[in-house]
Amino acid sequence: CDQSMEALASPQIASRHVFNLLDRASIEAAVPALLDKDGVPDILINNAGWTRAETLAALTTDRIEQELDLNLTGVMSFADPLIKAMAGCGS
Repeated sequence: CDQSMEALASPQIASRHVFNLLDRASIEAAVPALLDKDGVPDILINNAGWTRAETLAALTTDRIEQELDLNLTGVMSFADPLIKAMAGCGS
C-alpha cells in the first residue's frame, strides 16, 4: 500500500502491520508476527489491491503477472493461514 506507518498512527486503529504482498518472505514473517501480537482475529478485512488502469494494448505480461501477484496470490498467501487459524478457533 502507499501508506506509511506514520500516516496510520491514529488512535482509532487498533493494530498496524506493514509487509509487502509481493514478497512471500515478508508475508510469511507478517502472519506469525500478527498472531503473536494480536492473537487470532475474529474477522479479516483484506482490501489490498491495485491496478494500473491501462488498456489491454498497453499491458505487458510482466505487468499482468505483477497485478495478479498482488491482487490474488499475495492476498491469498496472507489470508490463507489467518483463515485456517480463525477456523481453528471457531470464527
